[in-house]
Amino acid sequence: MAGATIYARSHISGAEVRLIAEAIKLRPAECLFVFHGEPILYHLTGSCLPTRYAFPSHLNDRGEAGAIGVDQLAELRRVLATRPAYIVSSDRPRARNTPQGWAMVAAELGQHYRPVLGVRVGDRVRLLYQRLPGS
Repeated sequence: MAGATIYARSHISGAEVRLIAEAIKLRPAECLFVFHGEPILYHLTGSCLPTRYAFPSHLNDRGEAGAIGVDQLAELRRVLATRPAYIVSSDRPRARNTPQGWAMVAAELGQHYRPVLGVRVGDRVRLLYQRLPGS
């Protein structure tokens, strides 16, 4: 736990994540999906969890493939099929991220979402996307 605290303090102040949380306006029964970002956003926004794998690395990190007991891509497809009201991602993947998962989420974002906010968090820009009306 100490390592996580040191990492967070050296990379983010918390204000960045609060800024993202404040931009998320969920209606009842709507969910956020944090594909690449800080899972605390679920708590800060009062969002339901669209997957039992709430830590983004469970679904976007190739090192987790097979470790969580489900196929990552199948679970990503299932989550995206629930049509989350918002998705948080980043401006670019890390080397350890699954290219297929990134491509799947990028395609969904390009078809059904619009970017509403970009905030630098550490060495990445977190991007907040909102589902397009009627999409």
